[in-house]
Amino acid sequence: MTSRLPRQVGVKFKDTKQPRFACGAEFPTPRKPKHNFVAISKQVDEVLRSGDIKASEVVLTRMVDAAREPVHLSQTLQKLSRIRKGRSLNRTVDDLADTVLDRLGRISLSHIPARTACTILRSAEGLPNASSSSIVDTINEDMQLGEGSVLLSSATPLDLAMLLHFLAERTSDDSSVVVNLVNALKLRAPELDNASYPIALTSLAKIPSSEEARGSVLGQLSQVILSMTGAQLAQTYEGLQEMGTIDEDNAERIMTSFLSITSGSDARDWARLMGPVARARPQDLPHLLECAQPLISDAQWGSARELVEVLHSMAISSYKDPVILRALSKRLRSSILAERSSAHRLQLATSAISYMSAIRTMITTMEELLNDVEQLLRTETATTIQIHQILSALVRQDDRLISRPSRSGYRELVQLCEDQWCRATATTDLTERAFLSTMAHFAEVSREAFSERLVQLTLSWSSETDRIARLNNLDSIQLSGLLARICGSGDSHEAEVVGKAADMIDAVYDHACHELNLREWTPSEFSIFVSRLAAAGDAGLYDAEGLSHTISLHVQRHGHEYDCRHLTLVAEALSKLSGRVQEANALGPLWHEISSRLAVFQAKQLLTIGIAMSKFTRDTVTAIQYR
Repeated sequence: MTSRLPRQVGVKFKDTKQPRFACGAEFPTPRKPKHNFVAISKQVDEVLRSGDIKASEVVLTRMVDAAREPVHLSQTLQKLSRIRKGRSLNRTVDDLADTVLDRLGRISLSHIPARTACTILRSAEGLPNASSSSIVDTINEDMQLGEGSVLLSSATPLDLAMLLHFLAERTSDDSSVVVNLVNALKLRAPELDNASYPIALTSLAKIPSSEEARGSVLGQLSQVILSMTGAQLAQTYEGLQEMGTIDEDNAERIMTSFLSITSGSDARDWARLMGPVARARPQDLPHLLECAQPLISDAQWGSARELVEVLHSMAISSYKDPVILRALSKRLRSSILAERSSAHRLQLATSAISYMSAIRTMITTMEELLNDVEQLLRTETATTIQIHQILSALVRQDDRLISRPSRSGYRELVQLCEDQWCRATATTDLTERAFLSTMAHFAEVSREAFSERLVQLTLSWSSETDRIARLNNLDSIQLSGLLARICGSGDSHEAEVVGKAADMIDAVYDHACHELNLREWTPSEFSIFVSRLAAAGDAGLYDAEGLSHTISLHVQRHGHEYDCRHLTLVAEALSKLSGRVQEANALGPLWHEISSRLAVFQAKQLLTIGIAMSKFTRDTVTAIQYR
């Protein structure tokens, strides 16, 4: 009789480390994770908000230790990339990121979903050692394989759209990775749904060479539009606008769907739709704003950011309806001031001021915000873009603001901007366009001469190695205007300063003639440039004869392209050069163009020409006076 061993349920053997065997294959005993990744990830957010550096290092280390799955590792990398922007934990973050990247590099690509790969690539941008890591190289190399790619073969249409959206602005259109993604998306276009369609559309809009794929995707619009949310409809309209393919039919379908599902909906969706509508079909914006008016008036609808974006769309389309503008004004300033962060308040206020100055009808609210910005600048540091926005608004509204009682307060605001601008330019590498356009605004808002500090900044910037050689047409026009202003106010500056400015004007003129082919500039660019050069006066441009001859040749070649404004500017420039020019060799061709269109000049332009052309014959002056 065979003996039976009793069955013991739930009994644990002491030696739990013994390997288990199944069909001859050895499997390691699974380990129970020490930590719950999701819980630790939430704890990281809480500790970071507290600002405790040591505690942050501890919980970050625990999060990295708990991350084992590819998805968790990519999420950890994403969080580390975001944290690194704060800079207080950079060394710890970099070390932990290296650990995560090393762990990812040991995982087979077949176990990494395409969406996870996209997260890894996005996160790698914010981490210094990530771009050279093995996992990033492996992902890039795999996507270059096309049909043999592990990632692309397993990717959903949404994965493909997200990868292309990320890479479109970071890789050239003809790179093998982008080409493979575009081809894959073209083949999978019939599978696009309401979630993947808008992302695919906006991604392809960034790639001019994707015409075939665009056609395939556009053909699916009618299939997915009815199932889209408000946010998806807004993004779809944005993609069509960027492609330049928005027509009346598509616009009407999207707006009809949007209005049918968004009664009282998310303000972000409304704001996102209004921007591309204002750019592509400004005639449709009034109807959209009328539908949104009850929402805009509701104190609970939208944050300050969304209200500023609505204002932006109004500025783009030059919207003027006083009722809706008044409703927006009532909420805008209070919403901005309610923001907790003073830096955020400054950012929103400067943007709002810039858009209001374009609309030109919200003077009272704009003045209040300018005063708010002045107070914020005493404690906050503005970016160079924000300084530009403030000055641009003052320049645009100057005629309206100058007669108002609060105008005197803006001198202090301009001074605060100047202080911060001079500090910023010492530490920030600005493009020629960014520097010169902001300096031009300083020149316009300072009705008297440039401050000595701005004069020295202009001269030192202009004198930098290869600075003049890098100027394009517009840069040359703006710099010549700044230098001419210094030369023209010689009484306010020392002779040495004026001499340096004159040398720089001569260098700019020489660069325009020999490197930028001045004689072939458009009449608009040419007339403004020569008027700036002539405005420098006797202390400015040395070669007045050469400039006069250049004007004569340009008018002879391109005079038929000039309009009344261009002719007036050139006439005024020649008048200012007349004291240093032996013969008025440019007057003949110029008068030929002026006399052929006397009937279309404005009275103010004719007056300017009549005063400027003192070297014309008596018959010429009589003809102008008669007109």
